[in-house]
Amino acid sequence: MLFDSVVILDGARTAIGSFGGSLAGLAPHEMGSITAREAIRRAGIEAEAIDHSVYGHIITTAPQDAYLARHIAMDAGVPDGAAAFNVNRLCGSGVQALFSAAQQIALGDSHFALAGGAESMSRGAYLLPPQARNGLRMGHAEVTDLTLGILSDPFGSGHMGVTAENIASRFGLSREEADQFALESHHKAARAIAEGRFDGQIVPVTVRQGARNTASSATSMSAMA
Repeated sequence: MLFDSVVILDGARTAIGSFGGSLAGLAPHEMGSITAREAIRRAGIEAEAIDHSVYGHIITTAPQDAYLARHIAMDAGVPDGAAAFNVNRLCGSGVQALFSAAQQIALGDSHFALAGGAESMSRGAYLLPPQARNGLRMGHAEVTDLTLGILSDPFGSGHMGVTAENIASRFGLSREEADQFALESHHKAARAIAEGRFDGQIVPVTVRQGARNTASSATSMSAMA
């Protein structure tokens, strides 16, 4: 098989933040660099040995996002002569980055590859209309929320949230059932955090200022309403 000789040495991630929460002050490349350095350390290899870097990314937050994989790699000590590229497969972008890196190794184009994904919905850009490039004239102009736009299907199915409503209608799922599932999911996450099940995955991130993360605390159906 193609990937029989390919192994994942180790990995690391940040905690999952909330929209506009404590991680909103960090750019995607900053969070990616923190986890990349830790993943390389855990893997027990030198950053100089990495010859390919692949990162999944979707929502543009700044011009340097076009160079995200290289930015993260160089911040983590990977040589500037190593190859680097981004991939966009929407929600599967990070997984696609892993597959693309594995393909580079399996095909003999790479010996050690750095792969992952970095995203910040909190920092999604707003787009001016195309006419702004050459100067807007009299009249109003619309600014587009890139994050909201990317969460909407351009082929007519609507916003991602509407898709969830359509699925619920098709399979006869009630709001009460969905709420109960969400509550149980929250309880499982809180219990896993309290038991330290994610401690080996998550890298601590120092933030200057931000909202206090209380996502791991207990909750109830009425509190979620």
